[in-house]
Amino acid sequence: MNAAPAATRASAGSATTINLLPQSIRLRAVIRRRSRTWMAVLSVTAAAVLAAGQWSWQVTRDAAAQRKALLTQRVRMRESQRAAAAAQLRHDALLREERALLHLRTRDSCAALLLAIAEAVPDEAVLRRVQWQAAAAVPSQRAPTSAPAGPPPVETSVRIEGYAASYEAVTRLLERLSSGGAFREVRLAGSGDEGLQGARVTSFAVVVRR
Repeated sequence: MNAAPAATRASAGSATTINLLPQSIRLRAVIRRRSRTWMAVLSVTAAAVLAAGQWSWQVTRDAAAQRKALLTQRVRMRESQRAAAAAQLRHDALLREERALLHLRTRDSCAALLLAIAEAVPDEAVLRRVQWQAAAAVPSQRAPTSAPAGPPPVETSVRIEGYAASYEAVTRLLERLSSGGAFREVRLAGSGDEGLQGARVTSFAVVVRR
């Protein structure tokens, strides 16, 4: 009587499940599950690759923009250097031209000054030294700023030293220099009595400006 229940339990414990689906259907189900898994993996991979590509493109674009800005800055710097060099050359050329004109005007001015001084010296006087200095005149602060461009005016200063027979002869020299119109300023820089070859004479120094 105990053998039958034992057989029944053994039969129940050894029960198995039988899949009645055809082999082809089971294969398609496995393939679909694996395909979904791989699609998820591929989607994640594609998203990562796309993000990396976008980041790389952004970095490349920024680097290209920086290179372009650097090249533009270098070009502008070179153009500025060329412009500065050209301006310096023009300045040097104008300076040489101004000096040449000043030299010519000074030479002509000196000849005219010597003639005016020689004509003003009275017979009772003799010159022993004539010194002159010419330079570009400093423009007055009250001069109009819209003055026409051109060579700067030349200011000439002459110091005349000599001997005269008397103070009256020195006075006549000053009057002639002042009234001749060649000088805008005439002043006596000094005078005194000296002995010259056994005679008493009056030494003088006169400064004139043109």
